[in-house]
Amino acid sequence: MSKKKGETIRKKILRNVFFLYSSQLVQFLLSFLFLTLLARRLEVSDFGRYAYLIAFYSVALTAVTFGLDQLIIREVAREKSSASSYLSTVLLTKSIFSAGGILFSFLFSFHLPSELKGAFLIYLPFLIFNNFTLTFWYLADAYERMEFRSLLSVLYQGLRVIFGLFFLFISPTLPSLFTGLLLAEVLTFGLVLLVITIKFRIKLARPCSLAKILRPSFPFALAVTFASLFYRTDVLVLKGLADDHSLGVYGLAQRLVSFVLLLAVAFADSVYPVFSRFYIEFRDQLARIFARYLTFLFLAGLVCSLGIFILAKPLLPLFFGNKFLPSLKPLNFLVISLPFLFGVQSFFVLFSAVNRQHFNIWLSIMGIALIVLLSPTLFSVMGISGVALSFSLASFTVFLTSTFLARYLWRWSQ
Repeated sequence: MSKKKGETIRKKILRNVFFLYSSQLVQFLLSFLFLTLLARRLEVSDFGRYAYLIAFYSVALTAVTFGLDQLIIREVAREKSSASSYLSTVLLTKSIFSAGGILFSFLFSFHLPSELKGAFLIYLPFLIFNNFTLTFWYLADAYERMEFRSLLSVLYQGLRVIFGLFFLFISPTLPSLFTGLLLAEVLTFGLVLLVITIKFRIKLARPCSLAKILRPSFPFALAVTFASLFYRTDVLVLKGLADDHSLGVYGLAQRLVSFVLLLAVAFADSVYPVFSRFYIEFRDQLARIFARYLTFLFLAGLVCSLGIFILAKPLLPLFFGNKFLPSLKPLNFLVISLPFLFGVQSFFVLFSAVNRQHFNIWLSIMGIALIVLLSPTLFSVMGISGVALSFSLASFTVFLTSTFLARYLWRWSQ
């Protein structure tokens, strides 16, 4: 690789990181504001139900995307002329899977208690609108133009705050809250479609064979679905172990850790298309670049973990009220996972970029299994803090295993 081209790539990565981190900072502040007002407006038990619904829909959305967003980033980043054909096929495929996801979720709602069912059903269209929105702004990522997703995601988060809180203050109930959140999804979809259509001028072409896109996307689908489930298994497991009040106490801690993890996700999103291209064009440079990237993210996660551990005690009751003071203990156990999760996110991106999605699948399954196996025992001894500890132990195990797999990958490729 020439020195000039190397400098161009570095500048592109830095530009993408700047836009994504700037937007993530704004999104973090907006999300924190939303979470603060939400926690103060809702009862702890209602907040627990909110945390459960968000966890369910996050996993469901990941399943119905079927890994197509990751595929379109990788393939269009490698060959820009394929954008129209891939976009048409992805939209068609997503329509089918979204309809299936809504049907499954509707049938699942019959097993929910009455206090959850109303809000759950109101939010069902989320699986369509957010699914399509993701396709359009990940298409911009494939062109390595992260400024578009950065601006649009800030707008999206702002709309969630405005409409979610507006409807919540009209009526402090979950159905009212999720009505506002759904309206934000619809408006965001319209705006994203308008911006992408005008700026990139990509016209829909004749869809390619579904088999052509489903076959390579299937490993992505399994990988991202299991990864999403891994990050939320603790909440879903706790729903069966504790009451809604305990779930609300734990849910606040879990949401705070999830917000911080978005920093790692932003960095991962910025380098994924670059890693995919490096694997094809500059494979000999990839290991060195990834080592620096992993070191940086692990240290960033460690700093975040220490910062939360030190500041949580005075700031938690200040922002969320004394009713969430019990969230401090599970939060202290959850932040142990942050440096490992930052590292895991790095490995997930690497393995996807080099066509080793099956590594991500088995790593996520390992993490899920550990949380499911450890949580009941640790819960009986430590309460909800035991579930938090099981999540951190699973994160450490997945990180350690990822390290060995990466070493194996480098040796094999050489």
